Amino acid sequence: MHGERMFSVFPLYEGSHASGNTTTGKLDVLAFPSNVPRNLQAINPLHVSATFGTPELFYGGEASYSVRNKQWDYYNLGLSKTMGSFIASLIVEEKGDVVRGSCCHPIGQKKSGAMAGEVTRNMATKETILTMGFEYAFNPHIGIKAKMDQNGAFGASLKLGITPDAAFIFSVASQSHDSWKIRFAVSHEQRASRMVSPPFFT
Repeated sequence: MHGERMFSVFPLYEGSHASGNTTTGKLDVLAFPSNVPRNLQAINPLHVSATFGTPELFYGGEASYSVRNKQWDYYNLGLSKTMGSFIASLIVEEKGDVVRGSCCHPIGQKKSGAMAGEVTRNMATKETILTMGFEYAFNPHIGIKAKMDQNGAFGASLKLGITPDAAFIFSVASQSHDSWKIRFAVSHEQRASRMVSPPFFT
């Protein structure tokens, strides 16, 4: 959940999917010892994530606890609701300081694209930001996405598939009219069980 993102459109997690009318769930516990653990404090930090839901309603959470410092590094909660082709989600993150509400609707006859909107509320600064964006896949190998918020911050990227698991990405971003960032990168996609934000701003 940490780092730059565009939207928080679900499904909340990769690696845990529901199908049909069944209910699905997943629990992950990860520990990263600084050395061979001889006591509990050697395990630092401790990461926990869990998901549960159906195709219509999906929810989950993740947390990281520092055993050594005896404090929570972060904890996030989220849920999503699917109504036909419309998806709405709500995420509470940064220890409850940030609340994100988003919605997404596919576009195109083959549903090759999507329009999305997100409202982010920072409880500490009392700041509310509205962001709008879209994503479109011309074919399985070429796709574009872009977003802009109410303050004029803009971001866009072009993705060109190289192999089924790798892609070349060209992106531009601007926080103001006179400040632009241009980046070229090669990404390698891997499945993960951590909370993610498809299809925007990954």
